[in-house]
Amino acid sequence: MGASGAGKTLLLDVLAGQAPYSCDVRGSIKLEGTPLTKELVREHVAFVQQFDVLLPTATVREAVTTCALLRLPLAMPRADKAARVESILAQLDLLGCGDKLIGEPDGGRDRLSGGQRRRTSLACELVSLPRLILLDEPLSGLDSHMALSVVQGLSRLAQHGCIVLLSVHQASSMLERHFHQVMLLAQGRLVVAGSFDQALQCFEVAGYSRPLHASPADFLVTCVKTAGDAELAALHNTYCALQAGWEAAGGGQASPPKHGSKESYGSLGSLGGSRGGTPTNTCACVADGGGCAACHAACAGHRPTGSSASASASASLKDSVSEQSGTDVESGTSSPELPATPELRVAAAPPTRRTAAAAAAAQLFMLQTWVLLVRHWRSTTRRRTALALDVAQKLFSAVFLGLIYFQVSDSLYQGTLDRMAALCLAAITIPVQRLFGAAMRVSAELPLLRAEQKTASYPVSAWVLARVLAELPFAFLNNLGAAVVGYFMIGMQPSRFFVFFLAFHLLFQASDAFGQLLRAVMPDMRSAQSVVEVSVMLLFVTTGFMIYRLPPYMAWLQWVSYAAYGYHAMVINEFTGLVLIRPSGTPVTLLTPQSADVQTLIGDRGLKPPVGVAASCAMMAGQALLGYALLGAVLAIKARLRRL
Repeated sequence: MGASGAGKTLLLDVLAGQAPYSCDVRGSIKLEGTPLTKELVREHVAFVQQFDVLLPTATVREAVTTCALLRLPLAMPRADKAARVESILAQLDLLGCGDKLIGEPDGGRDRLSGGQRRRTSLACELVSLPRLILLDEPLSGLDSHMALSVVQGLSRLAQHGCIVLLSVHQASSMLERHFHQVMLLAQGRLVVAGSFDQALQCFEVAGYSRPLHASPADFLVTCVKTAGDAELAALHNTYCALQAGWEAAGGGQASPPKHGSKESYGSLGSLGGSRGGTPTNTCACVADGGGCAACHAACAGHRPTGSSASASASASLKDSVSEQSGTDVESGTSSPELPATPELRVAAAPPTRRTAAAAAAAQLFMLQTWVLLVRHWRSTTRRRTALALDVAQKLFSAVFLGLIYFQVSDSLYQGTLDRMAALCLAAITIPVQRLFGAAMRVSAELPLLRAEQKTASYPVSAWVLARVLAELPFAFLNNLGAAVVGYFMIGMQPSRFFVFFLAFHLLFQASDAFGQLLRAVMPDMRSAQSVVEVSVMLLFVTTGFMIYRLPPYMAWLQWVSYAAYGYHAMVINEFTGLVLIRPSGTPVTLLTPQSADVQTLIGDRGLKPPVGVAASCAMMAGQALLGYALLGAVLAIKARLRRL
C-alpha cells in the first residue's frame, strides 16, 4: 500500500521476475524455498496487471480457456481443463457473460463492463490455480461493492492455499479486515510491514495520532504521503525497534533488519521512482543475501497450506465467505469451490531422461502454437469489417490497374513499356499497402503479447509462427482474387499466370515480414511509420523501372531488395516467349536476339539482378522466412529485456 510513485508496481514486477532491464535486482527471489525460474513463473505465478489487456474479439470463456490451455500442465486432460475454466467462471460470477464478446473498452454496448473486464483478467490468471498471485491495483475503477466482491474472492483463494499479494492506493474499512499483512511503501522504500494493528501501533509510538473516524488505511497512506525523509526514516526505525517485540510475543515476524540510520533507510530505495519514469535504483528487498528480512517476512510471513488456512485466517475470513456465498463456512456448503492448489515440486530430470524432456518440450511448443493459431484465426474471422476492407482494397487496386492498362497493346514499343509499367505498379502497390498494414497490426497486438510474456505463457516463436500460419490462407485467397482480376484485365499471357501469382504472393509475404520486423525494431508506431516511408522509396527505386541503369554505387541494392527480385521475376515471366508487332508489321519475340533494339531501349529495367525466375522466387521466399525469424528473435530479446 502506498501513494502513487511509492514503488508498488515495480516491487510486483520484481517479484514476478519482470523487473525492467535498467533495474539492478540483487539477492534472490524464492517461492517456498525454490528459486523463481521462468518455468516456475509460468506454472505457479499469476500476475494481474493494473490495466486490463484482453483480446476484444474473444468471448470471456474463450479467453479463459486459451489461458488454461497455454499454462496448465500438458498431461492434464482437456476435460479437466474445461472443468477448471467453468469453476473459475462460477467463482468470479462470469457464467452469465461467458459467451459474450469482450469488445473494446470504448466499444459501446457490445462490450463487457469495467467490472466484468477486471474479473475476466483475474480469471485468465487464476485458471492455472497458481501458488502466488500478484495483482497490481486490482480495485482501480471498481465501485465499493465490486471491490469488496473481488477482495472476498481473493480471500477464498487464500483459504485454498494461495499466496495473494496485491497493491492498492488505499483500502476502505470494509476491505481492511480481509488482509492479513500490509506493507507500507513510500518513495520506493519500506516504511512498515505487518498487520494493520502493528502498523497503527508503530505510528502511535512514533507520535502520530489517528482521528477518531479515520480508517486505518487512509490514515497510514496520508501520513507517509505527507511525511518528509526524516519522518519516514524515523517511522522505519520505530518499526525495526518494535519488530523484536512482536517476534518475541509470537507475532510471526522475522528478526528486525539492522537499519539504524537514515542512510540505511535510504538503501531501501530500491523500488525506485514513479511508475512512469525510468527505474534506475537497486532492489534490495530480498529474502537473503543481505536484503531486508522484514520485507521478506511481510511478503511471505503468512502462508496457509493445502485447503485449510490457519486458525486466525479462518476466523477473519468466515464472515466474508458467508456474505459472498450465502452459506455457512463451517458446514462446508458453499458455491462451487476451487480445488486445492497443488504443492510446489521442482525436480531436475536425470541425464537419461533428457530425450523425453526434449520430446515433451516439442509437444508443448506444438500445442502452444496450435492454441495461438486457433485464437488468431478466430480473431481474424470475427473482424469482418477489417477483412472486407482488406479485400476491397486489393480488388480496387487490381481493377484500377486493369482499367488503366486494359487489354494492353501488342505493338512492340507501347506494349513493352505498358507491360513493364503495369508490372512495376503491381510490384510496388503490394509493398506499400502491406508494409503499413503489417506494422499497424503487430503494433495493435503487442500489448497482449507483452502481458502474456510477463507470465511466460508461451515462447515468442510460437506466437510468430501461429500468426503467419493463421493469416496465410486469407492472404493467399485475397491475393489470388486480386491477381486474377488485374492480370486478365490487362491482357497478359494466360499461360504465365501461375508463375506470376507465385511471384506476386511471395512479394506480399516478404513485405509482410519486413513490415512486422520494422515495427518490432522500432520503439513505437510513429517511429516505424517514418522508417516504412523511407523503405517504400528505396523499394520503388530498386525495382529499376524508374531509371535506365542504377549508378554503380547503388546497383548493389538490387541484390538485397525483395521488390527488385519480385519485379524481375514478373518481367522475365511475362516477356519470355511474348510476341509483339513492330510498326512495320513484323512479329518479334522478346528476350531474343530479334529484340536487341528493344532491350537497348529499356536498359536494365526489369532485368536486374541477372538471375532466373526460380532463383528470384527463392530469394523472396528466403527473405520472407528470414524476416519472420528476425521478427521472433527481436521480440524475444525485447521481451527478455522487458522492452516490448
